Amino acid sequence: MNSIWYFLIVLSLTNATPQFSLIVPGMLDADVEEKLVVEGFGYTRAQQGNLILETANGDFIKEEVFILNEANKYQKIISIQISSEILFLENQLRERKVFLKVTAEIEKKKVYVYPQLLVTQGHIFTQVKEPVYTPGQKVKCRIFAVQKSLLPLQDKSTITAEIRVWKSLLSLHTLHSNLACT
Repeated sequence: MNSIWYFLIVLSLTNATPQFSLIVPGMLDADVEEKLVVEGFGYTRAQQGNLILETANGDFIKEEVFILNEANKYQKIISIQISSEILFLENQLRERKVFLKVTAEIEKKKVYVYPQLLVTQGHIFTQVKEPVYTPGQKVKCRIFAVQKSLLPLQDKSTITAEIRVWKSLLSLHTLHSNLACT
């Protein structure tokens, strides 16, 4: 019983008002479903809020309405997917850093976050034939590129690879010989 009273005293001394937080990855990948979290603290009744996505210069992209209540433990996971075609040309995104403005609003209180928007075509994987190589041994590897969905690329792309190996913790040297990639 003492702990309950202590808890109530702390709440009354700190004048605790309900608050919320917005959790967003620092980098959002365009054309990929991303998860954002809004979490409420100190609420005792259901709250309706808005999640607003804009470009950093204020151009409206999207708005989502969410509800924090006892049933979802005052937490809401919101899935978003931002199309690179709607926002910008992919070339513009690659040439400079682009940031979005993500705003969560509940009862006229607002929280802003500015994550970077990334556009990637897919992934590049490198596969080596042996798990461990000895010095001077020829390294045999295979490099392949896939779409974001992990399906093979449809177009013929040129992949340039530079293989590096640590000689010491202080320097990084490039291997130019003994590399045979197919």
